[in-house]
Amino acid sequence: MEREEKEVFEPHTMKKSFLLGKRKEDGQKVYLEEGTWDCEWYWGFCYMEVYNTSRTGINEHYHFDSLFKEKNGFDAIKEEFETFVLEDKEIWVLCDLMKAFYTLRDAAEFYHQGNSHYTSYKESKARKNLELEKRINRDIGGIIKQVEALLSK
Repeated sequence: MEREEKEVFEPHTMKKSFLLGKRKEDGQKVYLEEGTWDCEWYWGFCYMEVYNTSRTGINEHYHFDSLFKEKNGFDAIKEEFETFVLEDKEIWVLCDLMKAFYTLRDAAEFYHQGNSHYTSYKESKARKNLELEKRINRDIGGIIKQVEALLSK
């Protein structure tokens, strides 16, 4: 896979976007949107965007975890992208960080709610642990910073 130059820009959404690379299927550049602290209790992150030609609008939006669905992230990146901004050993680091993000995000959500959103019953309150949720969210913030530093110039 060819190496792409790193690129960071701030589109109309006012959030930084970090270039990942160009897709094989259509040559479109795919960007990862920066992490944001949303609704005062969780991290919004891992949004992959394809912008229109003038970069004033989003033509396509999907999530990084789609790369983990049928194979490991490294192999999925190699199959999906013709160019990428990271070398192989850095791609492995990126995949590890992104997988950690998803694992910790689910744990933080569980401790925030006290359940997994299938039911609502009295035992949920006993499992709710806002201190643990805050600790996990601090760890997630650190992971996001590492990802953004890896993708920055």
